[in-house]
Amino acid sequence: MTLFRKNYFYELPEDIQNTIYKLIFDRCVCDIQNDKNIKYIDRLYRTTNNPNNTCIYSIIPKGLFGGDIEKEYKYKRVAALEDYRNNKMNEMIYLDREHLITKLCEIDIYTISYFVHPLLAASKTFKKYLTIRINLSGYYDKNVIKYIKVAEDRIEITFIRKLKCNADTYYNVLVGYNILYNCLSIILYSEENITKYVKFIELFRWFERNNNFKGCNIDNCKIFPIFEETKK
Repeated sequence: MTLFRKNYFYELPEDIQNTIYKLIFDRCVCDIQNDKNIKYIDRLYRTTNNPNNTCIYSIIPKGLFGGDIEKEYKYKRVAALEDYRNNKMNEMIYLDREHLITKLCEIDIYTISYFVHPLLAASKTFKKYLTIRINLSGYYDKNVIKYIKVAEDRIEITFIRKLKCNADTYYNVLVGYNILYNCLSIILYSEENITKYVKFIELFRWFERNNNFKGCNIDNCKIFPIFEETKK
């Protein structure tokens, strides 16, 4: 048996309708404010559209190319609403809320490990020196990053707070890349040893070329981002 056959809401006095609307709106705002994942998505959105960003964010959106026409249409519709009609679909990942709010895993992850090819041929002495120079540069926020160190062919950034979800991870990968890029730029202008200066030039040029962020893997409680050389 149907209890209500007619919607009497619009027959209520206008002031009562307004009160109900306000109550519903306030609750929606409260829900949005309490959703911590929105913060991570918003940060990622802003950093990918920041003209000062030193790397290219081009991760292929998840779930778009598996024959799911409805989901692909949803992406295109959102992209159009956001006025990104001229962008390629592989630049739209930050619109994929379901993927971005996915939790990483059961383990706690604090470290992002960046592969740097020129370090393969670098001496242990230079790697120790590089660690010291990066940490003395003062370019990063010590309230966010615990420390930065060079380990074999990688530069590892350990954050104070663990990485929560994919959006948080992607954001911090971009932050870490920008920090290393700018640290090397600062070091170049102050290095007096010609041998070390040449090596720093090599590192900086490598970062400059390999700035196309394609994704990342998780292993041994660390994030391993994948960067490729940007095609000109």
